[in-house]
Amino acid sequence: MIERLMHLAEANNCQSLHLFQELEKKAHNHLSFNFFSVMEIDFANEIARRIYSSSPQDYPISGTKPIPEGEWADIVIHQQKIFVANDYTTIAKTFPDHALIRSLGCEAIINVPIIIRGVIHGTLNFLGPAGAYPAASIRFAEGLKIPGIFCLLFNQYCQNGSEDD
Repeated sequence: MIERLMHLAEANNCQSLHLFQELEKKAHNHLSFNFFSVMEIDFANEIARRIYSSSPQDYPISGTKPIPEGEWADIVIHQQKIFVANDYTTIAKTFPDHALIRSLGCEAIINVPIIIRGVIHGTLNFLGPAGAYPAASIRFAEGLKIPGIFCLLFNQYCQNGSEDD
């Protein structure tokens, strides 16, 4: 997967969208999900900002939400581990937008933290039907960290410009 992402990134006209779409496409080969997003964590403003959405009509790019607290923050931000919920009850107690999540047919979630130099910079978020994420799916999601770092750094580079722009 990383080779394909690198090939895309080398093209003169590559945009972050192309890399995120490729990541989504490859993830669909091993994960069951109805919705995929990439969030960037902004600790200074205590928000997570959406930089990719497979459903922009429901969850627009550049949309923000408060960084969840409690168990989610302990697992994803402090322990820097994957958060998994395979039931709606857990989603409802964790995410304030749980009704919208459920309306998309999603009652399970995997949040993969993207860690760079010991700090979480974002998450890859896969949302699917109840019970969608057994151990094999969680192991596959763990393997998406390196492609996720690549995509997130490419996006930051595009946002900040380059010396040649």
